[in-house]
Amino acid sequence: MGRAERGRAPVRVRHLKERLLDGELVLYDPERQYVYALNPTAAFVWRACDGRHGAASIVAALAERYPESRREIEVDVPEIIERFRSDGLLDA
Repeated sequence: MGRAERGRAPVRVRHLKERLLDGELVLYDPERQYVYALNPTAAFVWRACDGRHGAASIVAALAERYPESRREIEVDVPEIIERFRSDGLLDA
């Protein structure tokens, strides 16, 4: 079980700026001067990283929308959360 699946629910860091550009959510980190472009699945996960939703509840919400993709969602969500964490986009 990865870090994304245990412990407390992930929380976005506060210093990032968010913009919707051409249908993609774009995050800007002014401290690092770095831009992240999120696909729709990553954007959904990002918005759910509010400290109230763990990986399992994010998987359930996405799987409700896309039941035919549940297996991929179960793999992708923890990986996305872990990537956000490793990129410093989530509070530790």
